[in-house]
Amino acid sequence: MIENAFKLYPVSIRALTVVLESASIKPSSSLSDISKLSGYNARTTKHALSVLITLRLVSETGDGVYICTDGNVKRGHTDDHLKQLIRKALASYRPFETMCEGISLGENVEKAVNRACILIGEPTDFTNNFDILVKWGLELELLEKTENDELKLSRTINHQAQEELSTLRHEDIESEAKARLFNTRRLGRSVNDYLEDSDRTLLASSLLTVFSNPEDSALEAGQVLEDFLRKLATDKGYGTEATKCNGPSQLGNLLASKKLVHPHHQKLIDVVATFRSVTAHNKDKRTLVHWDVTQHGSYSAIMLTLLTVRSIYEYIDSGRQEL
Repeated sequence: MIENAFKLYPVSIRALTVVLESASIKPSSSLSDISKLSGYNARTTKHALSVLITLRLVSETGDGVYICTDGNVKRGHTDDHLKQLIRKALASYRPFETMCEGISLGENVEKAVNRACILIGEPTDFTNNFDILVKWGLELELLEKTENDELKLSRTINHQAQEELSTLRHEDIESEAKARLFNTRRLGRSVNDYLEDSDRTLLASSLLTVFSNPEDSALEAGQVLEDFLRKLATDKGYGTEATKCNGPSQLGNLLASKKLVHPHHQKLIDVVATFRSVTAHNKDKRTLVHWDVTQHGSYSAIMLTLLTVRSIYEYIDSGRQEL
């Protein structure tokens, strides 16, 4: 089994794209399968797979089977498309991200790398790995060199972020499969896999009905958040207490009392819970008037649900504070 530690191999980007595409051809493949499909020898293929596992584009089971974990990878995809996927994965890879943070603050690459090693808890003799990261960063245009041969963040680095912030397109809701893909891109593969399949289906349904039935759409988004919080509580050993909680807000309070979520997460949960509450009841308790949920409101509920689920998962899984 390939070790998934901070040990990188100087594999070319071209080899990474070819091996990644090859790994997507079969639902599950052996090292021998992928080597034959890619045309690379077993050693190069194994090194490329190790990198792709580190970047969370491929996973390996205990019996030597490799699975492409990114739903955006399909057989026959162009090299440029696959490069963009690797570019995105590299940009969010913690060691690379930490190094780039130092570079963006004006630190030279040596200082940025040394500090990155300390911040991610690796000895400074791991700097050879950063040499590889720098090479990939330059080739994928995440980094560029100044006239003085110093590294800086690329001027095109915001292009990827702009794509992620694009609005909902008609093609995103043409089918359940495309709706699932839209949600997976925003949750991330690990978070998406953590959800129960019934909730992934519900989340897709929520997106598909955002225009035709915004109230039901918002209600379904809130249900997904509630199910996610209840599953978290159960997995962390608080299932009995969770059964006494009614709705996302109470579950959020329970998780906060166990110091599993941050107070900011509670506020996000309460916002989504508000959408669910107004759609679950015919009349407001105070005004006795029904709340109308617009398409924009429903879409906001979906996006807040995706954001909240991902942020809580990352906070619990890795301690990362990200909104």
